[in-house]
Amino acid sequence: MLSFFSLNLRRIVTIFLASITLCFGVAFISNTTAIAADAITRDTTNLDPTDVVSDAQYEAAKMRRQEEQAMRSKMAEPDEDNKSISEKLNLDETLPRSTKKFVEQITGDEPINNETHP
Repeated sequence: MLSFFSLNLRRIVTIFLASITLCFGVAFISNTTAIAADAITRDTTNLDPTDVVSDAQYEAAKMRRQEEQAMRSKMAEPDEDNKSISEKLNLDETLPRSTKKFVEQITGDEPINNETHP
């Protein structure tokens, strides 16, 4: 009877310690977002007035970035308006050898080889 009681007491203590550890772990993990946000924000208390960008410079830089992004987007778009469906799907290409072999094995024209190759 003593061993049964000590075994249950050990289980109770283990579960209690694990739950306490889990609760403290969740409490510490939940503050990491606040810590990360604080580290990313800019320090404006020691801001040098010569480093400040005027609104006109900011807007000009913003427009330049938008124009560059639009140009990159236009260059990335493929010209598929002139392609037919068969060209888009590569229907004119022949099947690879492995695909032909697979089709022949499925239809029963070629026996299936059970060898495995590393």
